[in-house]
Amino acid sequence: MSERHLSWLRRIEDAIRRAFQQGDFDDLRGTGQPLSDTHSDYYAGEHDLANRVLGALEMPPEFITMRREIEAEVAAARHALRAAVRRRERLLDQMNRARLNEIVPLHREAWDSWYAAVATFHQQARAINRKVEIFNLKNPIPNLFYPPLRIEEEIERAEQEVLREVGHSTPPTR
Repeated sequence: MSERHLSWLRRIEDAIRRAFQQGDFDDLRGTGQPLSDTHSDYYAGEHDLANRVLGALEMPPEFITMRREIEAEVAAARHALRAAVRRRERLLDQMNRARLNEIVPLHREAWDSWYAAVATFHQQARAINRKVEIFNLKNPIPNLFYPPLRIEEEIERAEQEVLREVGHSTPPTR
């Protein structure tokens, strides 16, 4: 091992020793109990013991936490996009029952809010895809690879799902 590597190991050991002496480990859940012997794909490879200890303390490895954050952000962005499709469809449906002087404002509101939602989704998806790239670089387990969002496909899928829900077959055109 290099001197630099040994220096880092000493620092880590010193920090652990100080924390132990200060009692920082006194109130940990499961103190004095053996680690469970369960196996998971998350706890594979050279960091097996460290990952099992973190798992026992309900502190998953960073890449697992990162994946969960990505999944939550993807779900929220998809939910917002579907809500925007529903709103657009509701406004366009109101146009069918509207008075003549209400049609243009409803049409404008439907499409302006839709385009704003699509622009927001584009921004969110690009930010998520940057996190996905970082996650895929840090992820030590190949079968946990996270595919980037395909923005236009996501938008099309959201429209199709909502249109099926409301009983339409094709997206409206502006």
